[in-house]
Amino acid sequence: MTGGGSERQLSCLANALVNLPTSSSVALLTLSSSENDRYVVDSRIQRIGLGLTSNRGGLWNGTLGNWSRIRNMRRAYRAVQPDIVISFCDSTNILSLIAFSGRVPVLISERSDPRKQVLSKVWEWMRSWSYPRAALCVAQTDSVADYLRDRYFRIHPDRVLSIPSAIESPLIDLESCRASRSKSLPKVLLFVGRLAKEKRIDRLLDAWAAVCPSIPDWHLRIVGEGPLEADLKNQTDRLGIASRVDWLPWTEQIWDHWRAANAFVVSSDYEGFPQSLLEAMTAGLPGLVTDCSPAITQVMEHGTHGMIVSKGADFRGALQSFLSDASRLEHMGSNAAQRAKQFQWPAIAPQWIAAIQRAYYDCP
Repeated sequence: MTGGGSERQLSCLANALVNLPTSSSVALLTLSSSENDRYVVDSRIQRIGLGLTSNRGGLWNGTLGNWSRIRNMRRAYRAVQPDIVISFCDSTNILSLIAFSGRVPVLISERSDPRKQVLSKVWEWMRSWSYPRAALCVAQTDSVADYLRDRYFRIHPDRVLSIPSAIESPLIDLESCRASRSKSLPKVLLFVGRLAKEKRIDRLLDAWAAVCPSIPDWHLRIVGEGPLEADLKNQTDRLGIASRVDWLPWTEQIWDHWRAANAFVVSSDYEGFPQSLLEAMTAGLPGLVTDCSPAITQVMEHGTHGMIVSKGADFRGALQSFLSDASRLEHMGSNAAQRAKQFQWPAIAPQWIAAIQRAYYDCP
């Protein structure tokens, strides 16, 4: 539970389940320790952190490590005695199916795009073997759901559902935000996410270096942490744009950044269902977003809620065009806030509840 979008979705789901009138108990199990949790879960939720993540490589170490994880997951199962298990993310789904299927219904959720986020040969073989054992599989987009049906669920395609990502957001006074943004200088173009290869922040920095001299009233703000942080900061220095880029660590107060920004950017090569997209739109921000996921066109309409940059298109030119018209940005931001209401947890949670009930009652 260390700050990722999938972890946030899981915490929101756990909180929703424990607040159901008919809910008896909810346990939240992670392979990592619970000591560094960044997302708050209801005090009624039993939090179990196994502390079994490891960076040790090699087939032997990996095999021993995964066997230890499975054994400890089964111990937790015996202690909790759940009626159903819900698992998020590819490798964890595989381990959960090995540990629990045949004992209890297991509902898995694919949180990325398996066509692009490919596992090692061994893990891909294990996914092909284990996924068909799931009571249900939840994808975040119709496109990924279709792929999963064809790849893993040909015998039971009805076991795959599509449920979009959702957010829990604080109350936001959009009129106050708009008034503040209209007066603020410099204006802030905000990126929020993990500083990792697939996010293509290097592409964003290259484009910003080309564009920022012509828009002196704009500043790029990057909020996040990750393995490429040092490399990306070095790139900023090489490009001579250090004075026009702010680097801020992950924070629990992320909504303060969304309220203060004027626009947002997603520069990724691929995503599952970017949480930052929904957060930014909820805060009334227009976005410049690469067409990195089927979720993008599911949530955004080009020119209405922001701009979508297709694969291979001129990202620098798109960035220049996007930031050049203040009135258009304000109009797209207003539209984005209205659109984002469809992806709030109160609107999406009933779909999850229905899926869980189906997995429990229909599981063979």
